[in-house]
Amino acid sequence: MDKKQECCMKIAAQQHIKPPRTIVTQIHRTDHMLFRRVNQIARDAGVEDVTVTHGWILRYLALNRQHDVYQRDLEKQFSVTRSTITSTLQLMEKKGYIRRESVPHDARLKRLQLTPEGYELHLKLRECFAEANVQMEQALTPQENEELMRLLDKLQSNLQDKPQQETAAT
Repeated sequence: MDKKQECCMKIAAQQHIKPPRTIVTQIHRTDHMLFRRVNQIARDAGVEDVTVTHGWILRYLALNRQHDVYQRDLEKQFSVTRSTITSTLQLMEKKGYIRRESVPHDARLKRLQLTPEGYELHLKLRECFAEANVQMEQALTPQENEELMRLLDKLQSNLQDKPQQETAAT
């Protein structure tokens, strides 16, 4: 880094430049803050070495125990790519939270099953998520909570499975 860049960075740090206030930036910041809060609540409850994403997947599998759940179901449910969910599931399997079992009708498919350890972890994390949710809800009035949910649903609906629009060539 040259002296000019170093000087500019020092000036920017001294001015406490704030990130832009856009919807994307605010949701991103809030998401990171919420992840940190849930992780802290989990650590305080004695739950270590697990991610929030693991918690969501464990919850989904626990709530859908009576159905066959496959990787593609998680991709759709959590709006993530195949590669992202593959690496997450590999780690969860390695840690003993889930098992992937072949199904007789299609060797390519692997049914996802919670292990007893995974189910116990789900129960602990369920309490952590509930505590974080209460903290979030208490920051707003009941009307604001309803409005926030309505607006988030609207944003998600707008983003859901829409093809990218081609830009007009000029």
